[in-house]
This record gives sequence, structure tokens and C-alpha cells, in this order.
Amino acid sequence: MIRYDKYDKMVWERCRDKITFYLSEKETEMIFYLFFKYEIEILEENDLIKKIIKDRRFKNVKSITTLDENYSLIATEFFSEKFKEFKKKSKEKDINELLDELESYMENITSSFSCFGSGKGYKSYTDPRKNCN
Repeated sequence: MIRYDKYDKMVWERCRDKITFYLSEKETEMIFYLFFKYEIEILEENDLIKKIIKDRRFKNVKSITTLDENYSLIATEFFSEKFKEFKKKSKEKDINELLDELESYMENITSSFSCFGSGKGYKSYTDPRKNCN
């Protein structure tokens, strides 16, 4: 269990209709908080969660997802789907592999989005083939 506040819960309530539940709703909500929250406080000790949080790949992904609803949703959905497979295989697939996949996936997504910019912008034509190479 991860501690969350009213703001975190409000964001989750706004986002929950946009996600596919590969795990239980409560597990998915806790994974969302893992990615979304600025500071994670674990209320119930869990060795797997500790291992994930201490991993450098998780920290890299967290730097992308912290306080960003959209990236947190993307990471939650990807992680939940892979984690469901991980649980079925009885840890044949190491959690490190899962974090490698997640890190690579999130880096690809963020680099794709960065091609379009995030400023207020003005009307003009920009050729994506020219700017994203």
C-alpha cells in the first residue's frame, strides 16, 4: 500500500476510466501512484515494491512520469500488462527485464512526443520528417 492524498486520489479518479485493468483495480491504482507521486511512502512492506523503487531503470521512468497524468497512465498500463504476465510465469521472467522494457518503452514515447513541442505555438506548417530525424 502506498500513501496518497486527496490530490492523488482526484487525479486517479479522473484517469481510471482511461486505463485497461490487467490487475485488480486496487493494484492498478497503487501502480499508478508509484509512477505519478513525487514522493513515494510505502505503508505496507513489500520486497518486490522495494526492489522496483530502488532500481535505476524505475528512477529513469519516474523522472518522466512524476506528476504527469498522461505519462503515468501510459507507464501504469504498460507495467500492469507486463506484470500480469510476470505473475503468471512465476518469476521466470525477472523483474529487471520488465523494468528494461518499461524504460525503453517510455523513452520511445517521450522522444516521439518531443518532436511536436510543448509551447503555445503559432500557426505554421512544420514538416515532421524534417524535424524528427
